[in-house]
Amino acid sequence: MRGVKAVADEIIVDLANRYRTDDSTIAERISHVLQWSVPAAGSGVQAKVENGLQTLSGQVEWDHQRAKIAQQVRHVAGIKGLVSLIVSRRAAPFPRI
Repeated sequence: MRGVKAVADEIIVDLANRYRTDDSTIAERISHVLQWSVPAAGSGVQAKVENGLQTLSGQVEWDHQRAKIAQQVRHVAGIKGLVSLIVSRRAAPFPRI
């Protein structure tokens, strides 16, 4: 989509009490994912966790980096939802058909 600067994805999951994890543990897990899974792209991204809902913000160079970060942190145990406010500075060019 030409001209798109940001995408917000919202996914909400309600967990039973025995599966809930406190926000500080979730934030630590997200930090590890950003450091180890996508280190270069993740350096410009901040994560905030509130009541199990994680919000990612910041900038990355390419759109595929934004998508990869959101894909990786979705798998963090204990989250109820994800809002990705990450902005990419450059979008991949669309091939001409």
